[in-house]
Amino acid sequence: MESHRIVRASTAAPGTVLGVATEDAPILLAEDDGELRALIAHALREAGHAVLEASNGFELLDRIEAAIAWGEPARPPISLIISDVRMPGMTGVDVLSVLRCAYWATPVILMSAFADATLRSEAWELGAAAVIAKPFAMEELLDAARVALRRSAGGTRKAGRLRAL
Repeated sequence: MESHRIVRASTAAPGTVLGVATEDAPILLAEDDGELRALIAHALREAGHAVLEASNGFELLDRIEAAIAWGEPARPPISLIISDVRMPGMTGVDVLSVLRCAYWATPVILMSAFADATLRSEAWELGAAAVIAKPFAMEELLDAARVALRRSAGGTRKAGRLRAL
């Protein structure tokens, strides 16, 4: 992982939790397989969600930064992040770790064809909302997204800004 790409909370004190889901904020989807990404994005849109797409971990972080820059201060810019684990540049676990270090609490669902006990354990320790094993039924992913959004919407948290170092 390149150190200049690390995201840090610029205005958050330790213990502050950022990036809480709202129902009208888009879902950010990161998947390096273009066909699978298009299929998942289509299913999410059919379920009524706005979707932003990224093809790797660095683009995922760039999309988060762009959403923050263009969003309103009182409204979280991303409701949910769905990410593949193995992507070029940064893995989904790397991205989740960076977000949690920055006190970014948006729920994250990880997808992997290699969802073994070690990956699941690491993902749970970092606070992943779910780990979905590929291949999966689309309804399984949509159900996990509904649960993650419902759980996240119940909390009260502060929004803030992230910056790349």
